[in-house]
Amino acid sequence: MTTTPHRIEDLARTAVNAHVHYWNVQDRERWIALFHEDCTFDDPVGAPTKHGRTAIEKSWDSSHRGGRRWTLHPVRVIVCGDEVAMTLENHGVLDGVELIVHGVEIWKVNGDGRVTAVRAYFEQPTTGSLDPYFQASGSSRPS
Repeated sequence: MTTTPHRIEDLARTAVNAHVHYWNVQDRERWIALFHEDCTFDDPVGAPTKHGRTAIEKSWDSSHRGGRRWTLHPVRVIVCGDEVAMTLENHGVLDGVELIVHGVEIWKVNGDGRVTAVRAYFEQPTTGSLDPYFQASGSSRPS
């Protein structure tokens, strides 16, 4: 059996690994370049779908505003075809409180290795307040 150097599974894994790396080293331009200009974000699932370059830039800017800094810590990464499912911990500070937000993300890439869709599921923090850009419609904090 012959393997091709750019199997879709390899492209998908590379894209998600680059996402984590560029996010954690705060390389905005390289992170944005990972995405296809028509990318969709369901971040979080339940909020209205966000589209295109504006969504890509706003996702970065909303997460890194006002002294906020989130680092991504993948727990498990599973690649199937052109999609990646990843469980992860988002370590950050909200309103002066350090916290860890657990999540599941589903990433889809195209044949050139650029991300075409992201679906993010994450727990709503019990302390601090998320940027409204990342709140699902009708979401509430756990009781």
